[in-house]
Amino acid sequence: MTLTLSNELALTESATLRSQYVDQVEVLDYVDPLETVVGTEYVTTEMVAAYFGVGIEAIKSAVKENRAELAANGYRVLRSAELRSFKDLTGMESTTPNLALYSARTVLNLAMLLRDSDKARAVRSYLLDLAATPEETSADLALPKNYEEALAELLEQVRTNNALQAANQAKDELIGKLEPKAELANLHAQGETYVNLRSFARKIQQWYKSRGRKTYQATIFDFLHQIGLIIRRPGGLEHNQATAWAIQQGYAVNYTHSIIRSDMGVENVTAARLTPRGEAYAWDRIYNVVGEAMAKEYEKK
Repeated sequence: MTLTLSNELALTESATLRSQYVDQVEVLDYVDPLETVVGTEYVTTEMVAAYFGVGIEAIKSAVKENRAELAANGYRVLRSAELRSFKDLTGMESTTPNLALYSARTVLNLAMLLRDSDKARAVRSYLLDLAATPEETSADLALPKNYEEALAELLEQVRTNNALQAANQAKDELIGKLEPKAELANLHAQGETYVNLRSFARKIQQWYKSRGRKTYQATIFDFLHQIGLIIRRPGGLEHNQATAWAIQQGYAVNYTHSIIRSDMGVENVTAARLTPRGEAYAWDRIYNVVGEAMAKEYEKK
């Protein structure tokens, strides 16, 4: 769906319409990943203003005019003991008597309110596109635009797969040392540290974006589940954790970290992180899907 003046205005003016989209926080990751205060799920007023490329007063004005709606979607102001506790937990240095915090839902809510921000308009555009497009599946990955592009990418895939096979045989060899020739492989050669699922999804999304396409974080997570790397069990304790098979193969590990929830409680969350071998495996499987899509496109020709 193309963002037109009429549907954009409807979204900025109707609280009822906004409520239908406020759960689609993965759109923020696609447009521009939201960096939160370390160890929390929140951002500050200054961080929100910087994210949308507007002045702080624009954010404060939007909050003042829509406070009840934003509060229902995670906006809160810390004072006294709560503020001291937050500073202790995060190491934040601030002398202000109160601190406004915004959750991802709040930021998405603001994206549907701010009229003078290009990034907010981009977020609204993707929201409306998401509503107009049937849910993607892993089979939608990287469909070629035409035969020439399909052939070029297929040749690139062959060269890349040779390098990936060598990486899989060398268990301790890091992806950053492969020096892959293919642009796609270069996107994931990030060095020694294990990568969390959201960071890996962003690499895929950047690849899509560079080719004029898009995909969503949830679609990528579902694909990682289909190839055996992670567990997808929304609401379950093992949701987004590494499978026993992935751990055994050296493709992933489970990492536990503490986050501050909306009630200011501290919760330990365990989720998968991909090893360099796991990244290589995931990309290799993605390339296989690309190859299948190209073969289908060739048959149609």
